[in-house]
Amino acid sequence: MIESLIALLIWLVVLGLIYWLATVVIAALPIPEPIKSVVRIIVLVIVILILIYLLVGFLPPLHSGNQRLFNRP
Repeated sequence: MIESLIALLIWLVVLGLIYWLATVVIAALPIPEPIKSVVRIIVLVIVILILIYLLVGFLPPLHSGNQRLFNRP
């Protein structure tokens, strides 16, 4: 349980840093404001979808190691 919470916390920090970096890069680009707003919304939607995907538990934990795909020999 604790390992899952730590992994989720790491994913939240990574997603937050990626979102922050994306917004900084978008703000620095010389494009018109309506396009910037649309791109910011798209980036936010992508981050939220990744977060929902993580919370539902479809991604393997960070410590999955050498497990083969679908546990086939």
